[in-house]
Amino acid sequence: MLSLLLAAVLALPASSAVAQVPAAQQAPVAAAPDAAALQKEYDALVAEYSKADEAFWASLPRDASGDISVTEEQMAKRPDNVFGPRFLEFGRRAGKTEAGCKAWVEALRMVHEPPATRDEIIRQLVEGFADSPSLARAVPHFGGLRWTKGSAEAEALLRRVLAETSVDDVKAAATLELAQVLMDSVYEPGGTEPKPREDVAPARALLSELVERWPDTQYAQEAKGSLFEIDHLQVGMVAPDVESTDQDGQGFKLSDYRGKVVLLDFWGFW
Repeated sequence: MLSLLLAAVLALPASSAVAQVPAAQQAPVAAAPDAAALQKEYDALVAEYSKADEAFWASLPRDASGDISVTEEQMAKRPDNVFGPRFLEFGRRAGKTEAGCKAWVEALRMVHEPPATRDEIIRQLVEGFADSPSLARAVPHFGGLRWTKGSAEAEALLRRVLAETSVDDVKAAATLELAQVLMDSVYEPGGTEPKPREDVAPARALLSELVERWPDTQYAQEAKGSLFEIDHLQVGMVAPDVESTDQDGQGFKLSDYRGKVVLLDFWGFW
């Protein structure tokens, strides 16, 4: 009799066996993230960071001209070092929400060490948020990987974004950044001396495509500047004529000095 009962139990379908498990012992089904609540929490975190960052810069001494000189010791006290891990933690628990994507982008901007964490942030953004509009803000950081991981890795990552996203703003951003990578010198991992890039035709093709497909975007305006650089500001080309005033307030044209050695000093604040 015992063997017959055992055989009957083994013959039960899997669904019947599951049905015998008490409800209290069954694994709970994870609730979907509350996107609205997460967005509200994200906004509060951004406001807190902005206030701290503003206070940090206001606390720094200025010279007679109003410029700020920041030491490495002072930079180590930036709010980014505190808020970067907080945005990272938020991104890890926010799921595939827009607030989650924004948090990962902020973490990408603020968290630089350790390299494994940096790689995690990039992987989460590319694999989880290809169709998020907020991914466009991460694209310049992807291009910046050429200075640490090499031009080839930055190019491959940007081409993957272009292949997988359906968001025009992300496509435009990635097209511009890829063109910038293909205009720049070729960097190799390990910090070796970069090599000048001989052929910028692929970069020019991308910039022209960007201006044609997304003409009303900020990326198209930047692309026009890069096209001007390719077509008019390469070594060996005649410099475009410019008009300005000298240190004495006298107007002049660059062409007035044609045939002479001229040093142009362009500067600004970033």
